[in-house]
Amino acid sequence: MEPEKSIRVIRKKIRHTYLRVYPNGEVVVTAPRGTSDEAIGRLLSERADWIRAHVAAARERTAERLALTSGERVYLFGEPLTLFLASKPGRPAARREEERLLLLLPGGEGADYAVRRSLLFRFYERALTERVRERLPSLERAVGRSANRVGIRLMRSRWGSCTPATGAIRLNLTLAWYPPECLDLVLAHELTHLWVAGHGESFYRRLDRAYPARRETEEIRKRFPACPFEEMRGES
Repeated sequence: MEPEKSIRVIRKKIRHTYLRVYPNGEVVVTAPRGTSDEAIGRLLSERADWIRAHVAAARERTAERLALTSGERVYLFGEPLTLFLASKPGRPAARREEERLLLLLPGGEGADYAVRRSLLFRFYERALTERVRERLPSLERAVGRSANRVGIRLMRSRWGSCTPATGAIRLNLTLAWYPPECLDLVLAHELTHLWVAGHGESFYRRLDRAYPARRETEEIRKRFPACPFEEMRGES
């Protein structure tokens, strides 16, 4: 399942055209019905500098959350948590305590960035694994197909993927950042691929029967603060 294109066009019953850049860097054009592709293309060309500046600003806001120091805001299944790092001898540990996410490791905030990042990612992987274990059975019943295996990894361009021949599903680690219904949608989406390989009308008819809130959940995900994990991949 791939994220939406970076530029999205919505046509609806309105009088004027609106151009927005959401916190995740997505550019959305909302235009009156009947607006031609050529007219939208001209708008995008005319506002190209404005778009680039606002997309860059969105990315910078995300980058500000990448330092992995105490006081930063993170999200766990849509819930805001405050990151707190402390020095602790022995094996590093990460856990949630009420509204804080604690990273306990030798050196605390002085530990190597890669070590702090690895600890954070392991915490999110455990949390996502546990949530999948809880949610998968009911979604399998709704879709009418079962996965043989569910894996988790940090993906560059997909929310999830499925290999129908083996029944294997892979999920993006970033799903642990977003509200829990986002995970449900991706699981339902990938399970539906065990019925239909492509993304035609039959696929979405079946998916919408199994997960009727698809469109609402897609909007929630688009407007939620973007997960910074992908940007963190190459930092050291």
